[in-house]
Amino acid sequence: TQRNTIFLEFFFDGSPSEVMGHEAEFTEAFERMIEQQLQERRLVEFRQRLTARRRGGRGGRRSSDGEADGEGGGSADGEGGGGCSSDQDWKEYLKRPVPATELSMRSMREAGCMLRFLVCQTSLSISASELLGQIAFQEHFPIDGVQQEMPLSTKPLPRWVYGLAPCAGTLAALMILAWWQAMKQVAGGGPTGVEGLRLSP
Repeated sequence: TQRNTIFLEFFFDGSPSEVMGHEAEFTEAFERMIEQQLQERRLVEFRQRLTARRRGGRGGRRSSDGEADGEGGGSADGEGGGGCSSDQDWKEYLKRPVPATELSMRSMREAGCMLRFLVCQTSLSISASELLGQIAFQEHFPIDGVQQEMPLSTKPLPRWVYGLAPCAGTLAALMILAWWQAMKQVAGGGPTGVEGLRLSP
């Protein structure tokens, strides 16, 4: 039903004319990419939960050993109950079914003016949309109520940055030179502004 789906748009460099005649192949590759991203995210979550469970298990064993060496036993409702709760959460997580993606390509359109984009209009399940949001917008999609840490980007800079850097440096140098000349005139007591203009009769 539409209550359980969210409509999203994905932007790609290009235009619909570039995939004309190959819409089915593009759609298949797009769906495969989405499924791969979701599987990688679920795998990361599984590894994090497994690591947390192992750490909790080691802590529980140390606590049990300490109680055995001390008073000879402990209450099941005390610190030892944390291990049972952790095991129960782990079992419930393993039994949790993988939510369906329910990805459907609705249409494709062109967007942009100077820069053209191929826009894929899709519908996704709420759970899949939330996972994609956690991947793309970590600052807006916390996990289990915990804010995510922003990862450092390892992607190379776009090509236009390398062309813009010399232009920005040249403009900055010209601006500094102009200010230096103006301050030199002021410090030297020379005519500045309107007073420095010589009007011919």
